[in-house]
Amino acid sequence: MYALQEDNSALKGEEQKFARFYEDIETTMTKDIEEHVNTIHEEWKKRGIVFSKQDKVSLISVFFHSDIDDENVLQIGHTGLLFDDKDGLYFFEKLAFQEPYQLIKFKNRKQLSKYLMEKYDVNENQPVSRPFIFENNHLLK
Repeated sequence: MYALQEDNSALKGEEQKFARFYEDIETTMTKDIEEHVNTIHEEWKKRGIVFSKQDKVSLISVFFHSDIDDENVLQIGHTGLLFDDKDGLYFFEKLAFQEPYQLIKFKNRKQLSKYLMEKYDVNENQPVSRPFIFENNHLLK
């Protein structure tokens, strides 16, 4: 959010929509991913977040469960765009502000999930749930 305070020109007046999507979501201390998915769906409904039906492009969001400062929240820690093409899937992402965008080709969603979980599922023996991945508004299959 700090970067957007410095330069929010990319949002083109859509700051409130951006904040509604990326704002933390209160949750409970559980490792039950399905419970977290239900919590996200309920909160997104309250926030008016909906996804239009797209055949060729999806938003991929990696959710993290945090219990810092004794608050249990779900946070979107990484997003990218997934393009469906006849010869595979293309994932477009930016890993860090100082890094360039990158486009990676995957054979299927299982490969994409493996790639993201290897990158972000790094905390062992924590009381919080593992990261999980959404494609648009549902758990990545």
